[in-house]
Amino acid sequence: MSAKVLTTLDVRKVEGKTWELLSPLVFVVVVDGVSYLIRVPPGFVTDFASVPRIPLAFFLFGGIGDYAATCHDWLYTTREYPREICDAIFREILLHVDKTSAFRANGMHLGVRLGGGRAYAAD
Repeated sequence: MSAKVLTTLDVRKVEGKTWELLSPLVFVVVVDGVSYLIRVPPGFVTDFASVPRIPLAFFLFGGIGDYAATCHDWLYTTREYPREICDAIFREILLHVDKTSAFRANGMHLGVRLGGGRAYAAD
């Protein structure tokens, strides 16, 4: 499995904790031997990683993974792929693009597996 980003994360702050993409964000991600080309369009608004403000959780997992979180937000918005694939793509981008440690990537992946169901199902 692997992930590569083909463009740069180019954002501007909208308000509060939200950011808008100013140019496309493009990834190639391989999960279980299947290659995914993902294009997050300009104008998409993200809040990056929504890590609970629980002290230890935020200390370990907050403020990292902006590329992965932006892509994951887009995937959950479009629901183009099953949730399991979206979450696996998130983990691969954390590891290979954001250069997050395996410990943190696995923890963040577990977090979206446990807590992301409602966000994925939301209309």
